[in-house]
Amino acid sequence: MYKTMKASLLVYGPCSNAGDVLIHQTIEKLFEGQIDFRYHHIRKDKLEDTEKNIIIGPGGILSGSYTPEGNPNEWLIRHLTQARVEDWKKKGKNVSFFGTGTNTPLGANINQKPFSKVSEKIISDLISMSSGAFVRGNYDRMRLQTMCQSADVSKLVFQPCPSVFIDSMAASALSKADKIAINFPFHNSLNEENYKNHPIRKFVDYASSCGLQCVFSPNHTQDVNKYIFEIFKEVDLSEEFTSFVCSSEFDYSIGQLKMEEEWEKRECIFSRYSGYRFAFGARLHSFLPFMAFETPTLFLTGNIARKPMPIDYFNNPVYLAKEGFNPKKMEKVVDGMIERLNYFIKNEAKLVSEIRREKERLWEITELNKIRLLSNLN
Repeated sequence: MYKTMKASLLVYGPCSNAGDVLIHQTIEKLFEGQIDFRYHHIRKDKLEDTEKNIIIGPGGILSGSYTPEGNPNEWLIRHLTQARVEDWKKKGKNVSFFGTGTNTPLGANINQKPFSKVSEKIISDLISMSSGAFVRGNYDRMRLQTMCQSADVSKLVFQPCPSVFIDSMAASALSKADKIAINFPFHNSLNEENYKNHPIRKFVDYASSCGLQCVFSPNHTQDVNKYIFEIFKEVDLSEEFTSFVCSSEFDYSIGQLKMEEEWEKRECIFSRYSGYRFAFGARLHSFLPFMAFETPTLFLTGNIARKPMPIDYFNNPVYLAKEGFNPKKMEKVVDGMIERLNYFIKNEAKLVSEIRREKERLWEITELNKIRLLSNLN
């Protein structure tokens, strides 16, 4: 048994992105009774006052600048500068990473949160001073080792994102119904000109012919506008937020605040990912949380850093789409979705059993990593 330790936790936390809300809650649940976390928002907190133990938590936090033209040296943990790292070293802070990752691929372009030499050096120094760097995937290990000292590369150990275990954390779960969860960033790509003939209708109709109802399950303000309600009979949003999205008052900036409130009002955000037979989504957290409930899910990511994750986690590339979400190629995307849905239906029992088995393997990894992390805390 370990006594409860105090630690600063650096994550996004409460925000408009359900995935970030989810992973904040999952890591706290994962270490409940073992670590007393003190929350620090990675973009807002100036990190002037932290605990002796500092844990950089789950999510694509080890990523570069949103605005490389104006702030090339800034990275996602905005106020974690080289000076702050040096200060932590002098004060003997104990830094570790758990379920952390990067969304910045090798050779990142200006739209992929590129690193600068300065931000790479900061991350390299953080890993060097860390007592453990448990990262969420093998691409993350490969990408981050390119900026590490050779002596530190072995610290980069695979640790699944804790969101893959939400089934055991949920206060309640819905029984599986003949439903498919869909999540795409439709805010900008679904519009007045295309919603009546949008290719996604073909998938919705095909699913219906198979006795399955498609439910739109947004994770972010980027996913919603009034046109989604013209296509999907059911959308997993409150009546209040739905009324706002469908009104003439809908504004993206206000929507960001209201979406954050939407997740805060959920009694158990974990439960919203239960109750589906299948799921299809472009976000990492329209993939892992559904798989947590043993729901065969197709991951339609376009991010090269995330594409290996279905294999890392579930040892099967069938959960990775042949064609990731792309508004300019939606007919091809939808054809791939239909082909994979047919496979999911035909092999559902086998896939569910496979997911369950792989989750047991991931839990064994996590239990070992938890022991290693806890033993390193001061």
